Amino acid sequence: MNEFIRVTDELPKISGRQKAAILLTELGMEPALRDKLYRLLKLTPEEQQKLRLAMEGLGPYNPENELHVKRENAVLEEFFSYGIKRGLWTEADKNRKVYIGNTPEAKIRNMVDDNPEGVAQILKSWLDG
Repeated sequence: MNEFIRVTDELPKISGRQKAAILLTELGMEPALRDKLYRLLKLTPEEQQKLRLAMEGLGPYNPENELHVKRENAVLEEFFSYGIKRGLWTEADKNRKVYIGNTPEAKIRNMVDDNPEGVAQILKSWLDG
C-alpha cells in the first residue's frame, strides 16, 4: 500500500508568546531596547523568563529553512499591519529605508526608538491574547 505524505505551505499556529519572542529576537543583540520594552510592558521577572524561554525555544534561525522564513515573515507582517491599523505608524514608516540597512531588524529597532509605546502595545496584545 502506498503511503502519502501530506505537504502543506501552511504555517503551524504561532502563539502570542512565540510572536513576541520572534519580534524580540529581531532586535538582535540590543538588550537596551529589549529592556526598554520590558519596562513599558511592566513584565515581572517570571514573565521575562517565560519570554526568554520562548526565544530560546525558537532555536537558531536558519534563513535556508522555509518554515523559519515564513514564520518570521508572518509575524513581521502582522506587526506592521497591526501598527498601521492602530495608527501607531504609517505605511511610509513601514517602507522607509533606514541608514543602517533596509532590513526588518533595522526597521523594528527604529520603530522601538521612535515609538516604544506602540511596539509595547503590540507585544502586550500578543502576550494577553
